[in-house]
Amino acid sequence: MLPKLNYQESIVSLSNSIRRHYGCKVYHNTLPAVDEALCSNPKNVILLVLDGFGQAQVEAYLKPKAFLRMQRKQSISSVFLPTTVAAISAIQTGLTPAESGWLGWCQYFDELDRVVDMFSGRDSERENNYFHNPNPAPTLLPKHYIWDAVTESGQAQGHCLMNFGKGHYNGSRDMVRRLLKLCRQPGNQFVYCYNNEPDYTLHKCGKSRKSRRKVRNLNRACARLTRKMRNTLLIVTADHGHADVPEP
Repeated sequence: MLPKLNYQESIVSLSNSIRRHYGCKVYHNTLPAVDEALCSNPKNVILLVLDGFGQAQVEAYLKPKAFLRMQRKQSISSVFLPTTVAAISAIQTGLTPAESGWLGWCQYFDELDRVVDMFSGRDSERENNYFHNPNPAPTLLPKHYIWDAVTESGQAQGHCLMNFGKGHYNGSRDMVRRLLKLCRQPGNQFVYCYNNEPDYTLHKCGKSRKSRRKVRNLNRACARLTRKMRNTLLIVTADHGHADVPEP
């Protein structure tokens, strides 16, 4: 049985709570638990997205007294389709996949008559063949990112951290270091931080010791970040979860 999606309490709602807090345009309902947490008006807000770190992974790999299990406030829905591209784009924009058009890893564009890998810009049908920079997907399907919207609101400076691409961080320790450094800057800061683990390892290894190590390492990183941060609200979410499928 596939889980029933609840768009009233979803990653779309989470994104719109942050948008409302900073006075940005709100597209959908917000998430009351996040609205309440933001009422304290913290100087800094970190939205940490751990790709693939869904409820099943939390319960399978973390002990009951692990930091992220003890601090878990609410289980919320992903989106349909629950792919990384669709779900991450929903968090980044506050829009559903049907509204943003970002649906899956590979999408066909009539304007190019080609299939594009949405995040990398690779020509999906021609191995190692990239389109001319920039990646055509954001041009053909523009996204207004949440960190840009926050900056434009004038209420905080928006930032984006990812563990790949330009300005990336290297590993969980560097992620924590970079987040703390941003939060020490003068004025209010909003940081969207994306980590492609444990999704990357789960796709390769499924339920395994290696996946468990990745999950527990991320749990420790979140605990370490919380101990060291000041006047900062840390919101940790997954974009979707994982389920092992038996071999045919």
